[in-house]
Amino acid sequence: MRSAANYISQHATGVKSVYVRAVATYALTLHDPNSMAAFQLLTSLENLARQKGHPAVLRYWQESSVTADWLKPDESSGVTVETTAYVLLTVLLKVLLSPVGFIFYFVQVQFYFTLKPSSGAGRAAWEQQQQHNLTISAHSFM
Repeated sequence: MRSAANYISQHATGVKSVYVRAVATYALTLHDPNSMAAFQLLTSLENLARQKGHPAVLRYWQESSVTADWLKPDESSGVTVETTAYVLLTVLLKVLLSPVGFIFYFVQVQFYFTLKPSSGAGRAAWEQQQQHNLTISAHSFM
């Protein structure tokens, strides 16, 4: 486990994919919530968040190449939901360990899941199930 965490710590910061960064951040946080690499990745993800409102009342994460509106499901919606779920799960772990700094941040991310529209007709059933499972996992921490 330690060698896997070391590998992720060394290589994840150079990855461009927001999804891969979110999964890596979650994995490192599970392994060691006080990891400097996990902290740096979470900080980089905070800078990549898409936000609605000023001050932000909604945060979610998409690949930088996605230009679709978050309210209109398309082929990128599944990855957006998964990416946001992994960031939310990471933040929830941080909340459990140090609730003061992350609670408002958590509320803004969680709000995304309450507003996310249901899937479009073209979405594959397995993708819907995966999104559902990640969302349930995220909500089960509350």
